[in-house]
Amino acid sequence: MPVMAYHCKLYAVQKGLDLCKQNPGEQANAAKSYLIKELDDLTAMKAAMGDINRDDMKVAIENFVLSVFASSDKDERTCETVGKNQAIAFKRSGDFI
Repeated sequence: MPVMAYHCKLYAVQKGLDLCKQNPGEQANAAKSYLIKELDDLTAMKAAMGDINRDDMKVAIENFVLSVFASSDKDERTCETVGKNQAIAFKRSGDFI
């Protein structure tokens, strides 16, 4: 899903730039130059999505998150024993939420 991929990458780049500000140095400068290049990729990703408005993006993201949770829930309800895989799936759902 392009909208979700865009927002996940945007979040990661923003967090990375914040970390670079908090921890200046040679490694932070190298990371910052990499993240600046990723901003160009984000611009291309946004252009590829076309003319999509903010409300449509919210709906697409919400539908994705709900589908990930529904899949985790269905798997947990239908499996014989709840294990590590189900816990990981619910953790992933929580991260998206």
